[in-house]
Amino acid sequence: MILARILYQLMLADFLERIRRSSFLITLGSMVLLGYYFLPAPSANYAVLSFEGYRGIYNSAWVGGAVAILASLWLSLVGFFLVKNTVERDLRTGTGQIIATTPVPRPLYTLGKMLSNFAVLALMVACIVISAAATQLVRGEDLHIDLWALVGPSLLLTLPTVAVVSAVAILFETIGWLRRGLGNIVYAVLWAATVVITVTIATATTHITPAIDDVTGLLFPLAQMQAAVKAMFPQYGGGVSLGADVKGGPLHTFVWSGMQWPVEIILERLFWIGIALVVALLAALFFTRFDPARGRLRPLAAAPAGESERTEQPLPEIAPASVRLTPLGASPGSFRLGQLFLSELRLMLSKVPWWWYLVALGLIIATLLAPLDTARQTFYPFVWLWPLLIWSEMGIRESRYRTNQLVFSTSHPLLRQFPLQWAAGVCIALVTASGMAVHFLISGDPASLLALILGALFIPALALILGIWTGTSKFFELLYLLLWYIGALNHLPALDYMGISKNALAVQMPFLLLAVIVLLLVGAYVGRWRQIRI
Repeated sequence: MILARILYQLMLADFLERIRRSSFLITLGSMVLLGYYFLPAPSANYAVLSFEGYRGIYNSAWVGGAVAILASLWLSLVGFFLVKNTVERDLRTGTGQIIATTPVPRPLYTLGKMLSNFAVLALMVACIVISAAATQLVRGEDLHIDLWALVGPSLLLTLPTVAVVSAVAILFETIGWLRRGLGNIVYAVLWAATVVITVTIATATTHITPAIDDVTGLLFPLAQMQAAVKAMFPQYGGGVSLGADVKGGPLHTFVWSGMQWPVEIILERLFWIGIALVVALLAALFFTRFDPARGRLRPLAAAPAGESERTEQPLPEIAPASVRLTPLGASPGSFRLGQLFLSELRLMLSKVPWWWYLVALGLIIATLLAPLDTARQTFYPFVWLWPLLIWSEMGIRESRYRTNQLVFSTSHPLLRQFPLQWAAGVCIALVTASGMAVHFLISGDPASLLALILGALFIPALALILGIWTGTSKFFELLYLLLWYIGALNHLPALDYMGISKNALAVQMPFLLLAVIVLLLVGAYVGRWRQIRI
């Protein structure tokens, strides 16, 4: 009973601490907009869930099923980034050191944090469902609200998914090498692989037997929707479109009566809730209980024999002396542009291991020697994914390592350090893409070369503004991974900042990107000015 009360208080305290932040209200507002976005109007030029040009009318059954699928898909990625900060926050605020002095067991702590994560994500799911119910009435295709058909899919499909995400976020926070940016990339890659496998299975056949290893729970509702489409339209070939897919014309609609819930499906989803609890308890094995001796900080080496006696002797008194500080140089010649640029570059690369350079060199050689189309479609997208963790430090390095007072007190930091930090990020982008740039030059493709240069200018500008205004690297890592996945890897012209697809070049995407770069730099400049003034 006492342990249950401690667990409840741990969960409640962390949950209340999160929801009292203004950023949490912004996140909830985003979830409301997301519920509206999941159900586009018939006149919209995109579809979020469709089956080769077919979709159900917006009744409670279709709205509930579609929202459960899309929320499970979306929150399984975004939710991880939103909640993966609870242990780090305790460490940063000093709460962790207080908890370390209490008799709270490690399994109880990780389980409480997992339940707090789950409560936050469950509240977001509720906002999406409420927004979807309102959107159903706005669309006006069916004004009857069936509460179970609307809410049931989210309860049985989405909530177990976010429970697993909540537990994995705690596990990643307790494992040292997964705690920061590398863990975010590992999770994003695993998520993308899971989605690709799920969609591949769903489009391979319309007779899907849902498997117990389907953590997202997407296969079961997709199978029932596919079966309904096939029954109404025999020409349907089994295709599934998830995400913002540009429509080629109006979608054909049909009436869907909703999902059936066999007992084995309910047990399968309950199984994943049990897995989430097991993962949360497993995280306790890696949780160091904020002990610096077991974390990144190491205890000082023992002093050699006789050292303590020497240090215990009183120090001689030193007479005070008058000290005059050297004034800052006012002449333009005292500013060494090249030296400061190289210093910024060395800082960005200071923690890069040797094998990172080896892989980067391999990508440069591959993009240079492979045929142009192969290099553009296969290797080029990964050229600017590899330095992600280097760019994610931009804009936050000063606050993370507590050097902001030193950096911001230097002479003209906005005119000197700020643009050179951006230039160092641009330099890394251009070097890693140098093989592709030479290939474009040799093949006589100036439009693609221009897109490459603008892409190299864009990525560090995006990293700077997000790092400066958010104070964390997670927002850039999440947004950039989504942008890279949709724009670069899937060649959506409006988001193809690398200019990989010919359609992106045809719609003048590079020139639109130039305006975005200017806005990002202005926003980053204002944010840094605000930091200096504060």
